[in-house]
Amino acid sequence: IDIRKSSKFIKMCGITLLYEYYKEQNDIRKVSSIQKHRGGDHQGIEEGEKYALGHERLSVCDLSAHGHQPFYSSDKKIKLIHNGEIYNHKHLKSKYKLKCNSGSDSEVILRLYEEFEGKMDDVLELLDGMFSFVIIDEQRDKIIIARDRFGIKPLSYVATEKGFGAASEIKVIASISEGKPIQNFKPGMVAEIDMTEPMKVTEEGEFVNYKQYYNPSWYEGRKIRRYHSEEMVKVSIRTLLIEAVHKRIPDIPFGIMLSGGLDSSLIAGIASFIKRDMKIPTFSVGIGKEMNGNIVPLSQDIINAREVATFLGTDHHERLFTEEEVIASLREVIFAVESYDVTTIRGAIPMMFLAEEARKKVRCVLSGEGADEIFCGYSYFGEAEDAWALHVESIQKVRSLHVTDNQRVDRTTSYKTLECRVPFMDTDFVDYCMTHIDPELKVTHKDGIEKLILRTAFEEDSFISDASLNRSKIQLSDGVGYTYIDALKEHANHMVSTTDLENASKRWKVDTPKTKEAFLYRSIFSELFPGQDHLPFIWKTFEHVVDPSGRLQQQELQAIKRKKNEINL
Repeated sequence: IDIRKSSKFIKMCGITLLYEYYKEQNDIRKVSSIQKHRGGDHQGIEEGEKYALGHERLSVCDLSAHGHQPFYSSDKKIKLIHNGEIYNHKHLKSKYKLKCNSGSDSEVILRLYEEFEGKMDDVLELLDGMFSFVIIDEQRDKIIIARDRFGIKPLSYVATEKGFGAASEIKVIASISEGKPIQNFKPGMVAEIDMTEPMKVTEEGEFVNYKQYYNPSWYEGRKIRRYHSEEMVKVSIRTLLIEAVHKRIPDIPFGIMLSGGLDSSLIAGIASFIKRDMKIPTFSVGIGKEMNGNIVPLSQDIINAREVATFLGTDHHERLFTEEEVIASLREVIFAVESYDVTTIRGAIPMMFLAEEARKKVRCVLSGEGADEIFCGYSYFGEAEDAWALHVESIQKVRSLHVTDNQRVDRTTSYKTLECRVPFMDTDFVDYCMTHIDPELKVTHKDGIEKLILRTAFEEDSFISDASLNRSKIQLSDGVGYTYIDALKEHANHMVSTTDLENASKRWKVDTPKTKEAFLYRSIFSELFPGQDHLPFIWKTFEHVVDPSGRLQQQELQAIKRKKNEINL
């Protein structure tokens, strides 16, 4: 077997581009190394008169230099750096008879760009995967930058009339931005820089030559009447999700992040069915307490995950952490996840522990993120006035994933040099669910269970047990064990005074912290990323609830329902 021609290898990476001023002022090797945790096996550098490219590579199968980046055209005039995975690269190679020098899926992007003579719209339409990439085209004097449809893979940038810098992580750009505002490169977008003209940016430092290549009919919440029957919906959900899992399974050993809830259990069940001859490693995380020299679990997720792992016969592993570890990890987590949002940080802490545990066994995992946004699984969705309002809110949540769950998952796993793949964020699956499912089928009715249409789509299969199929949603930070949240609050109370909180608005005009916990996270973020407080996305659900805990959100929802019933009476 020629390992260089392996069809499915893992190569989680970090990419960096420095252009004009930012190239002149910085050492590309030093800047690129800031995100070395995303790779570590090889650093690829390419420098031209106006630009510099950096690539940090994590390789698993293709260990030879054939897979090193950048990739080049035969005349060396076109260069590519890419982070992500193109799942249909074998099909594209075959269909367009592409002449590739490696087994890398990344190289397919460059060869397609050559095949279509620089017409990037045609290339992007063909790509099925998660990606962010940069192409330097000295034949046509332009730079092409693009990001996948849902922002699964990260990309941030700083732009002025003097120059431009882009990288996978904010911390890289923060090292060169000189206080200029950093921007999130938007999902489903492509930008083009003309190297013969001065940079064109807005006063806020955003691209002028931005183009949205992914613009599905459901994006703007337009009412369309193309809903399929309930039975057809069930068949389609099942077929598309199985295919989404299948295409994300690598040829090397991989694992699954398993909370024991519906979403991760379905992914684990489908993967176990596909790889019936393999005992797949599964990983769960939860708060524990030391008793008689041992750490005992205080987490419902741990208990639920054990049940699922036993049913599926997986090679199950657990990471129990203590309240002391939570407090000790806080600064590192905020640095890794690049956010001060309370929901994001609460979820990132256990996920970082989980990623660290998984990395001991594998380099790639699958997870169940995305299902709650698509199928309206969060408790606050029950506040929606009607099915259409529910659908509109679902659209906003899906479109915000690049700054919420996708960011949390990517940063925490990448920080531990682990690649995470998310089957629920498959383009075909998302497009179908957001276009052809009547929003009424996503409504959680009184005393009902959320995501019912997803559950019933698999009720005749034996992928998971009936108990797992019918288990209600538990928010990540609650299921892991709420005592670690209490520990964070207690720590914040100790670190932040009442006077500090009362004067928070003087320090931060936008997204002013309303709790001591939020104040503490904001303070740490501001210290680590000065001048970039505009970047993080803040989860907003109920107007009067300042604590984003799923448990408290559920209590608020029940109070709203009681009040409505009293008015009706």
